[in-house]
Amino acid sequence: MSATARALHLMHGGWLRLERGFLTGEGGSEEVRVPVPMALVDTGEGYVLFDTGMNCEGIRDPNVWGERASTIRPALVPEDDVAARLAELGVRREEITLVINSHLHWDHCGGNRLFPHCPILVQRAELEFARTPSGPVRGGYMANHFDVPVSYRAVNGDAEVAPGVHVLATHGHTPGHQSLSVNLAGGRVVLCADAAYTYDTLERRLLSGNVWDGAETLASIERLRRLGEEGSTVVPGHDPTLWERLGPPPVRFE
Repeated sequence: MSATARALHLMHGGWLRLERGFLTGEGGSEEVRVPVPMALVDTGEGYVLFDTGMNCEGIRDPNVWGERASTIRPALVPEDDVAARLAELGVRREEITLVINSHLHWDHCGGNRLFPHCPILVQRAELEFARTPSGPVRGGYMANHFDVPVSYRAVNGDAEVAPGVHVLATHGHTPGHQSLSVNLAGGRVVLCADAAYTYDTLERRLLSGNVWDGAETLASIERLRRLGEEGSTVVPGHDPTLWERLGPPPVRFE
């Protein structure tokens, strides 16, 4: 294993209520509540943020979230704002040295506007697709969330972006989706984001009802499964039981 980071903190960014069939392709219209996680990595040289969660301005002005919120319903409190969650860990948003977006759907880039001072790393294919989205995943792209005065930095494929911190190309959910791999003293932690919504997604190779390319999605799920088989701790993006399994957030990995 290469360089190691000091710690990873998995934070809670609120909940979304949606149909189970949308999440796993099974269960039909039964409503489930899923978490919106975000992660802070302490590299020892700076702080890296993975995903910025929801735009909490939508709590007072639902127009911020648009029509999407009628089918995927946010359940947030002001404390779910990414800056507030960072403050709970004793970190000011100005101390973040790099932001990484898994992709540019509304529940992963809603706080991007709060980080004009540092680069925001996104796969090049994702940046291009977000401008003119199409297909079944287009509804998750909201220009008022990502088309904000920040500095995007494009990356192509896998890359080490900070000591012990790697992005992994896990395309399929969207054309430029990426997951996060963090090397720690206790082992590697992999955050799937939307490449694998749930633990069942990984264990049973389930295809959700919200993917851009099914074959690429399944290939990415297989890649994440292999990392788990090799000993990595693999964390899905929106499992309803996430905090029951890992413990109450923020969850610290070292």
